[in-house]
Amino acid sequence: MGTPSFPSRIPRSAVATDDMAPWIVALSCWLIVGCAALLCVPSSRGSDPLFGWLPFWLIVAPALDIVVLRRRWLVVTARAWLLHFRAGRNSLRRQARTWRGRSGTRRVPQAAIAATASNQSVMPRRLRSMRRRNSPMMRR
Repeated sequence: MGTPSFPSRIPRSAVATDDMAPWIVALSCWLIVGCAALLCVPSSRGSDPLFGWLPFWLIVAPALDIVVLRRRWLVVTARAWLLHFRAGRNSLRRQARTWRGRSGTRRVPQAAIAATASNQSVMPRRLRSMRRRNSPMMRR
């Protein structure tokens, strides 16, 4: 008759993806038929007094349902894609760094960098020049 009113001991999010496979197949078919209906039947692009805005029910609603049912897979796939993208960028940076090193530029020893850094002010050059411009001597 109806679903029992007491909550299930197994949360809905813990249900295996295989249990949701029939729903995903049904929603995918609904989405494909909805896309075909919108392309072939111009009257389905409008609004119906009984159902409301038909493109929502034919395309948006099934797409949202598929996203909700496959959210864990989507998160894992997006994370893997992002890591792959970052790894590609890092390898390009490494390649560019090694290419720059081969161009014959003179490398400055770390000791020389540390010695010049200790002699310099903590304030960046840009801010030092602004301080000079705003000094009372420059306002005259």
